[in-house]
Amino acid sequence: MRRRSRCGVVPAVLAWLLGTAAVAQVPASAATIGAAPEPSAAPGPAGAQGSGVIAPRSTIEGEAPEHIAGALQQGVRDGLADAGVAVAEAPRGCADATCAAKAVSAGQARAYVSTTVQITGSDYALSADILDGSGSSLARKEGSCEICTYDEAAVALRELVAAAARELAPAEPEPTPAPAPTPVIDPEPAEPPRKRLSPQTTQLIAFTAIGVGVAVLAGGIAMLVLDENPVKSNCSGVHVDADGDCEFRHDTLGGGIGLTVAGVAVAGGGVGLLLWGRKQERRGPSEVSLVPWGLRARF
Repeated sequence: MRRRSRCGVVPAVLAWLLGTAAVAQVPASAATIGAAPEPSAAPGPAGAQGSGVIAPRSTIEGEAPEHIAGALQQGVRDGLADAGVAVAEAPRGCADATCAAKAVSAGQARAYVSTTVQITGSDYALSADILDGSGSSLARKEGSCEICTYDEAAVALRELVAAAARELAPAEPEPTPAPAPTPVIDPEPAEPPRKRLSPQTTQLIAFTAIGVGVAVLAGGIAMLVLDENPVKSNCSGVHVDADGDCEFRHDTLGGGIGLTVAGVAVAGGGVGLLLWGRKQERRGPSEVSLVPWGLRARF
């Protein structure tokens, strides 16, 4: 009986050990099967580059009030928009060309525009240069605005920036699918700049008008004096009546009146233009333009 009991205890112990090992393995297997893999970090767009152009503040050389910087800055941004080029916003606190070049090198934009304004009295020398991150020029335009106001200088700078931006190669398309393209309407061509007369030219025109008017006025007065006087070259013989009056007399009243009125008008216009030109020189920049039908002055 004792031998039979020993044989029954050993198998029971073995069965209990095997069951315990199986139970220990089941949670580990279940955990391995049910656990989801950790998500990997999504890679960033390596090599991606902005398609816009950064527009830092213009470099102003010469005396100018503080508000002109804002007007010129807006003119630069409007010029890029006129050319269909997106304006890229510079990083916070980045307002000069050096910082803009670093932002372009970092891929935040495709280029930046450097503008220079040299002010001499009421004359402006302007330049717009679009550069890449290394400082190489992609497009450059230069121009001037003579006897201009601050607003006119901002418009001239806007046209220079637009002309330079139109020479840029089109930006590379983004790899992501783009929406359906919308029709692009070309902006209306800008009005060609009007020719402005310098103060010296205005004074020359005024003095010329005064001289011509005085000469015409003198001719008109002479014709008025000559009217009804006898024609001495044909005042003899049968052409003289019994009272000694000549048959032929000068009829210059109408021409004399016309020349007198014209002379007064031309001379008066020259005097008015001369006085106006000198007054504008004391007040500041003015604009006198040549138009197909004559001379136009803006007050």
